[in-house]
Amino acid sequence: MDEVRYDNYLQLDKILDSQRPCSKTSDGKQDFVHDELLFIITHQAFELWFKQILFELDDVLGKFSSGNLSDKDLSLVEQRLSRVEQIQELLLTQFASLETMTAQDFLDFRDFLIPASGFQSFQFRLIESKMGLLFSQRSQSKEYLLSAFESNQIKRLEQVLAQPSLFDHVQAWLERMPFLVHGQYAFLHDYQISVKRMLENERKRISQSPRSPMVQDIELHQLQQNESNFESLFDEKKYQDLIKEGKRRLSRSALLSALFIHLYRSYAIFHLPFRVLQLIVAIDENWERWRARHFRMIRKMIGKKIGTGGSSGHDYLRSTIDQHRVFSDFDQIPTYLLPGRYIPELPSELKSKLGFSWE
Repeated sequence: MDEVRYDNYLQLDKILDSQRPCSKTSDGKQDFVHDELLFIITHQAFELWFKQILFELDDVLGKFSSGNLSDKDLSLVEQRLSRVEQIQELLLTQFASLETMTAQDFLDFRDFLIPASGFQSFQFRLIESKMGLLFSQRSQSKEYLLSAFESNQIKRLEQVLAQPSLFDHVQAWLERMPFLVHGQYAFLHDYQISVKRMLENERKRISQSPRSPMVQDIELHQLQQNESNFESLFDEKKYQDLIKEGKRRLSRSALLSALFIHLYRSYAIFHLPFRVLQLIVAIDENWERWRARHFRMIRKMIGKKIGTGGSSGHDYLRSTIDQHRVFSDFDQIPTYLLPGRYIPELPSELKSKLGFSWE
């Protein structure tokens, strides 16, 4: 058996020979424009990390698809998602090296790239789809998006979209949580009582405040907005109306479970679920940061020019920043959190099931 060597194990001959610049300098002193090599290597590094992210996501999706997620598998899910978050931080730092290239440097070879475009990154589209981004959420039509890919890639993308995404699995996982109703105990009932008490105390505080009537009116109006937000969670019909209007996507029962986990995260059984929810939100927000960083870089590089792939360039990228969030419903959770003194006390029988104990 041949000895394993560093260069052979890493296939460095293939990797280091895979940078093929398209440009030529007009003065003939160099085979290609100097900064094109940086451009190629940076984007190749993006794609290598996308491959690793897909590898981690596939493992997470596989564990969720088992139905009953064991503590061991949930721990592995947390590890995989934590790794994805760290890889995203690396992806964000790669923009710094790319931004050492000026707009004029980029223009010297940009035309040689047409019609190639980052819009054609198949792996990035797979990541978005596996996360749970729907065609209806995208700022470009399904037809336009699919036109960027070969027939075999389109088939693969449609297969992924037909399967449960991370969003689907997380929603189903939260909906299965058994603690919202336990015997005579109902979380929503006790939570509503606490919210009502909190809002009444807040209204009393405002009315007794020495501030001017104008300031009191402003604060009362804000309080009414808070009451309306809570009411949209308490009333099943109002919540379903928000889903129909496209203002919510996560089911009400899943959101209530996520809220329960946040409120009672100090109990041992919720330490890991709370961490998983934090990571999911962080990963979703990191893609938002990545798109925003990409948008700012493109704006500096090409201004209002059309993208090399025919898109509207920086206008298209700007539209994706907020619109392509998948787990934005979790942004609502802080709205529904309560100060510690208002968090409803759990019944003793339920509390005994939420911690570690030894006989």
